[in-house]
Amino acid sequence: MLFFLSKNLISCAREIFINWYKAKALSEITNRAFYYSNKYGFEFSKIKISNAKTRWGSCSHKGNIYINWTLIMAPEDILDYVIIHELVHLEIPNHSKAFWNRLEIIYPNFIEAKKWLRDNANLLKI
Repeated sequence: MLFFLSKNLISCAREIFINWYKAKALSEITNRAFYYSNKYGFEFSKIKISNAKTRWGSCSHKGNIYINWTLIMAPEDILDYVIIHELVHLEIPNHSKAFWNRLEIIYPNFIEAKKWLRDNANLLKI
């Protein structure tokens, strides 16, 4: 993707890009969450974009799902992993064996996705 930015906006370029990525993230993450919810029967209340420093995603007891906006810069399958991970938490709110078994049924490559995030988190920064 190619961006053009006026010289007089250079000083706020980072903020402009972050806002653009956040808007893109909200749209894409919402679409992906609805896709997986419909496919696997999950129910959530809202999708929200997160600025969390230490978490890729989380969910609340009210059924809200929070996904870190920087994941929009990751490969789509990695984004899907985090979305599915949080959707499974709506059914199983812990990291028990039952949680990992349910996740593996839907997303068999979750171990590779976790490793990709651990090894490449530095690529998801502006």
